Amino acid sequence: MGRALVAVFFAAAFLQFAHPLADGDLWWHLATGRFVLEQGHLPDGDPFGYTVSAPFEARARMSVRANWLAQVVYQGLYLAGGFQALRLFNALLFVAVVAVVYQVLRLRGVETAPALLLVSPLSAFCWWYDELRPLGFSVLLTATSLGLIERAQVRGLGARGLLALVPLCALWANLHRGFPVVALVLTPYALAWLRERRWREVGVLAAAAAATLLNPSGLAPWRAAVEESFQGASSFAILELASPWEFARLESGGAGGTFLPLLVTIVLLSAALLIACRRELRVEHALLWLLLAVAGATAFRYTIYFAVGALVASAAAASRALGGAATARLAPAAPAAVVAVAVALAWAAPRPTWRAIDDRAVPVAAVDALLGHDLPGPLLNTFDHGGYLIWRAWPRHRVFLDARLLDYSVYDELGTAERTGLGPLLARRGINTVLYPTLDRRLRVRRAILDLLSRPDWALVHYDALATLFVRRSAAPGVAEVSRVGFADQLLGVIAHRSRGRAPDAGERAEAAAILRATGRDTEAQALLPAR
Repeated sequence: MGRALVAVFFAAAFLQFAHPLADGDLWWHLATGRFVLEQGHLPDGDPFGYTVSAPFEARARMSVRANWLAQVVYQGLYLAGGFQALRLFNALLFVAVVAVVYQVLRLRGVETAPALLLVSPLSAFCWWYDELRPLGFSVLLTATSLGLIERAQVRGLGARGLLALVPLCALWANLHRGFPVVALVLTPYALAWLRERRWREVGVLAAAAAATLLNPSGLAPWRAAVEESFQGASSFAILELASPWEFARLESGGAGGTFLPLLVTIVLLSAALLIACRRELRVEHALLWLLLAVAGATAFRYTIYFAVGALVASAAAASRALGGAATARLAPAAPAAVVAVAVALAWAAPRPTWRAIDDRAVPVAAVDALLGHDLPGPLLNTFDHGGYLIWRAWPRHRVFLDARLLDYSVYDELGTAERTGLGPLLARRGINTVLYPTLDRRLRVRRAILDLLSRPDWALVHYDALATLFVRRSAAPGVAEVSRVGFADQLLGVIAHRSRGRAPDAGERAEAAAILRATGRDTEAQALLPAR
C-alpha cells in the first residue's frame, strides 16, 4: 500500500511539472551552452550584447560565466532530444526536490502517508519556480545538502557521512550563481556543532563552503548575491528580487493566487511542529528555519529555499508530533487523503500535452523577417525579446538588452527613451534596425511603435500581434516594406476589440488619434478628439 501511494503521489507531481516550457530565460541559457560547447571555452565578457558599459564589465563577465555547467547540460539535452528532453528533465528535477524532502521526513521516522501529506504543499509551491532555469539545480542541491547532513546525524556517521558535501558544493558553484545560499544551509549546523565541539564535522562544512570558490569567478558571485538581495522589486523591475508579498501583489493579484496561501501553509505547518516539540528542538533546526525565513522574506528568489528548509527543519518534530497514538488515529484516513491530494495536483496541472515548448509569446515571425531580409545592425530590442534574439540571431546580431540585465544603466536608458522619444537613443547608438513589442501588457500600442511609425526615414518591414520590425531606410535602401495603413488599421482593430460593447473612452480615442496621425491621417484623427 505504501509503495502504491508513493507512486500515485509522485506521478501526479510529475504531471504538475511536465508543462510546456515557457520561460524566456531558456533561450539565452541554451545559447550560452551552445557557445561553450562550440568555442571550447567560457565567454570572457558578453559575446551576445553590445551595450555593456565599463562600470558593469566585471559584473557582466561574472554573470555570463556563472551558470555555465547548467547551460552546457541544457544544450547537451537539447542536442540529444530537443525541447522534449529539456521539458522531461526539468519535470524530473523538481520531482526529485520533493522526493528528497520526503526521504528526510521518512528518515526522521514519519510514516509514508503523513510524509506525503507534509510535502504536498511544497510540491504545489514549486510550481511557482519550476521553469527551466539553473535555479532548479540550486533548489535540488539545497534539499540534497540538507538530506546528507540529516542522514549523517540520524545514522551517527560523523564527519565521514558529510564528505560528499565537498564535491557537491563545488558542483553547485558551477551550476548556478545562486550557490551562496549554501551559507544559509551550512551555518546553522556549523554553529550548533561548534558549541558541541564537533571539530571534524565543522571542518568538513568549512571545506564544503571553501569548495564553492572553485568556480570561474571566485568570490564575485558571493559579492553579487549580497548586493542584489535587498534591492526590492522597484530596482530595475526584477520580480524575483521582490518580497514574497510584493511578488504576490504584482504577479498574482491582490489575493496572491495560490502563492501566498501555499507559503502561509508551509510557514504555519512547520512553525507549529517546531513549537509543539520545542523541548526536544535542536538548535540547528531552529536556526535553519529562522535564517531561511529571513532570506525568504527579503526576496521571492529565496522563498523556495525556505519552503524546502522549513520542512527539513521540522522533520524531527513531525516524527515526534505524529508518532504513537496520533499516527494510529490518522492511519485510516491518511491513504485516502494522499490520493485526494494527488488528484488535486494532477487536476491543477495543465492539460497533458506532447507540446514541449510554449512559444506563443516569442517573436518567431519577426525574427524570421529580421534574418530573411538580412537587416543591418546595430539592433534595438527590449528586455523580453532579447533572450530569443540571442538564440536565433547571434552572431549576425548582438542584442541591445535582454533578461540577463548585465548593465542596469541600459535598462534605464531604454526606459527614458520610451517616455521621452526614441530619437536621441537611435542617434546616440547608431541604431539601424528596431524589433519592438507591438503592444504592452494592457494591449495598448507602445509609444515607441507610434514614434517609429511617424518617422518617414524608417521603413516598416514586418508587423504582427507580438512584434514590429523597422529599419532605417538609408541603411537598407532596397528592403521590401509592408503597408503602414494596413498596420494602423490592425492597431485600430485592437482598440475596437478592447472597447467592444461600449463607447471608447478618452484614452482610447487619444490612442486611436495618435495611430492615425502617425500614418498621416490627420483629418480622421481630429474627428476622434473633442473640439476645443
